Amino acid sequence: MRLFDSHAHLNLPEFDDDRDEARARARVAGVTRMVNVGIDLASSRMAREMAAEHEGLYAAAAIHPNSVDEAGPDGFARLEEMVREGGFVAVGETGLDYYREYSDRGAQRQAFRDHLRLAGESGLPVVIHCREAHEDCRRILAEEAGRRDLEGRIVMHCFGGTPEDARAYLELGAYVSFSGTVTFKNAHENRAAAKVVPLDRTLIETDCPYLAPQPRRGKKNEPAYVVFTAEEIARIHGVSLDQAAEATTANACRVFGIEEEE
Repeated sequence: MRLFDSHAHLNLPEFDDDRDEARARARVAGVTRMVNVGIDLASSRMAREMAAEHEGLYAAAAIHPNSVDEAGPDGFARLEEMVREGGFVAVGETGLDYYREYSDRGAQRQAFRDHLRLAGESGLPVVIHCREAHEDCRRILAEEAGRRDLEGRIVMHCFGGTPEDARAYLELGAYVSFSGTVTFKNAHENRAAAKVVPLDRTLIETDCPYLAPQPRRGKKNEPAYVVFTAEEIARIHGVSLDQAAEATTANACRVFGIEEEE
């Protein structure tokens, strides 16, 4: 069994003390591939450096919606230059966060459009963070996805919307990624959303170090724990764990343009 953690943050300071050990534990658990996702210039740069050094690690670059204000007026231009230099499999995580609101909503929306343009121009998929902003997120995607040729190259990361939201993103050509939250005891709506997303459009992730799944809840999350999400997705779709692992790994390879392992 081979698993693909489609969204991890081993590039963040929370892993400074056990980054190599976390990678080793992931391998033991069958997690052979993962995408380290940038949330600002420094973490995007580190994700690329890690990808260059370690087989099975890939990098995504972006300025997170919560980091838009602090990135400054030249932040996106510097990110754009970094992406054009190469070494990334995706632009992200970008999007909208109306829950934390660490950045002005208007600035978030403009940055989201800028990232979608960059994804379109660079030919990369886009990884989207959306928290309590689905109406604006869907509207912007509907306006931008077609003219940026992003159909089949959109990942709704750590999906937390309703089944109706999930259907709307599927209609826009998105893949939908589920994290450890789908295993939480009270996550009935999240499991309902997972059920309406076909297995061939489903990704799994940890979003580590955040959102550890139910069996490890309260602890620091890490890529090895993506197996618990895979088990829940298998249960929801009535398939074996091996089938869920195979499908979600194939989906991640497809959307990120990564050759599948023999």
